[in-house]
Parts: sequence; structure tokens; C-alpha cells
Amino acid sequence: MPRKWTPPYLKGLAENRSRIAGDVDRYRSGFAQLRRKLAESTRELEACDSLIRRIDARLDPTQIETNMGQSTHYPDGKRGILIEFLSQELAKAAPGSMTTDELVVELQLQIGLSFVSPEAQKKWTHNSLTRQLNMFVKQGLVERLHSGLFRSNSISRWRWKQSNVTTLADLKAQVEATGGTVIQGDDDEPS
Repeated sequence: MPRKWTPPYLKGLAENRSRIAGDVDRYRSGFAQLRRKLAESTRELEACDSLIRRIDARLDPTQIETNMGQSTHYPDGKRGILIEFLSQELAKAAPGSMTTDELVVELQLQIGLSFVSPEAQKKWTHNSLTRQLNMFVKQGLVERLHSGLFRSNSISRWRWKQSNVTTLADLKAQVEATGGTVIQGDDDEPS
């Protein structure tokens, strides 16, 4: 049977729908993981509160100030974790792309980064994540697939540039060749 001709506008719409369906699946998976982590943390919090009340009934655990230490520091205090994470996630998604929002959700899930409020997350995203992505663009490692004029994270798409980088040593050499600096932590010995 002969193949039926598909109009370009329909083909483009189908490709767009396919990409968006992938985004929806990724977000659903992320939400499921977040729900599990929330349930686990809630159980642990309730256990702590119960133990505090048993030890001293006069204490009200809900009056204990919340410690949001991870909102300003990465877990384990590891240096270079953002650069490493972005490099790996964007390279893994290549030749596809990821939005800024997708990268934030993956950071929260994989690294355990948390924020005090949506405003704090937005500020961190702009000051840390987007700044690092723009550094990657200047170094020639990442392509910005959106206009720099937009300020909405949901339409900010990034893609790892395809190259012949096969090892971290090659990546380091490429970054240094473009004038960038690679910072390694004490436990990050080159292989």
C-alpha cells in the first residue's frame, strides 16, 4: 500500500506533541518521587515529634524552628556539584534538550536540594543555575535554544553541544581551551 503524504504543519504538530508528552511523563515521574520523599520525611518528622513528647511532655515540637540548611548549601558540602550535575544531565539528554524547570526538578530529586519558598527557588535558579548554564554557553559546551530575551523558565531550553568529548579529562581540556576554569574538590582526583 502506498504511503500517504503528511503535510509539514501536521508533521511539526505531531513532533511538538511527542516532545510535550515526554515532558509530561518526566514531570509525572518527578512528582511521584517527590510524593514518596514527602511521605517518608513526614513519617520521620512525626516519629521525632512523638519521641520529643515522650521525653518531655512540656515541649511542643512544632515550636522548634525549621532548619532549611540545604536551601543555601549543597548536601555533603561537595564543591562543583552543580557543574557536574548539569554536564551529566544535559549530555545524557543529548541530542535532545531540557528546560530550566526540568533541570531544577532533577536537581531536587537527585541531589536533595530544597528551597524555603518558591521565591527562593526562583532566585537560586536565576543566580546559580541559569548563570552556570550561560557560562557553559560562553564556553561553547551548551546551546541556548531560546531567545535570551525571555525570562520565563518554562520556555528556556538548553542542549549539550555534540562534540568528540569522551572523558572528563577531554571535557576539562575543552573548558580550559575556551578560557574556562575547572575547579576540582579534594576527593575529585582526575582519572
